[in-house]
Amino acid sequence: MKKVSILMVIAGIFFCLLVFKEFGANEEKVEKKAEKKIVIALEEQLLYVFEGDEQIYAFPCSTGKKKTPTPTGNFQVYRKIPKYYSKRFNVWVANWLGFTRSGKYGIHMVPYNRKGYLGLWRLGKPGLEGSHGCVRIGVEESKILYKWSEIGTKVKVVKNLEPVK
Repeated sequence: MKKVSILMVIAGIFFCLLVFKEFGANEEKVEKKAEKKIVIALEEQLLYVFEGDEQIYAFPCSTGKKKTPTPTGNFQVYRKIPKYYSKRFNVWVANWLGFTRSGKYGIHMVPYNRKGYLGLWRLGKPGLEGSHGCVRIGVEESKILYKWSEIGTKVKVVKNLEPVK
């Protein structure tokens, strides 16, 4: 009886070792992705794109006018909308990245009207303040940023880039 019990215990231990070894051998090594982050510097009127600590893009942007400023602080991408019509301003925007929970503020391509003309000159061009609080970027830049970003990508809006460093 003791021999059978000892053999069962040994067999159990051997089985557990095989199972644990098998699970360990099948573990995939998961590489941690670099954190994606968008930083908007209001004084510079530049939008920076980071993966980890590495800056991968810098785009001129147009942020809010003095009467309608872009909010500062830490946010994230809550919504991605490929094409959006603003009834309030009677314009279309593409590649919308809503970075406030309310959806009031976002990063998007320069607006255009129903005829398809870009409102680049009338509505403020990248590099100059001119929006109602959103962050406008160029057509190609908006395509790159929209494709690159994900829901949850961090967005930081600062007065100037110094506090970020």
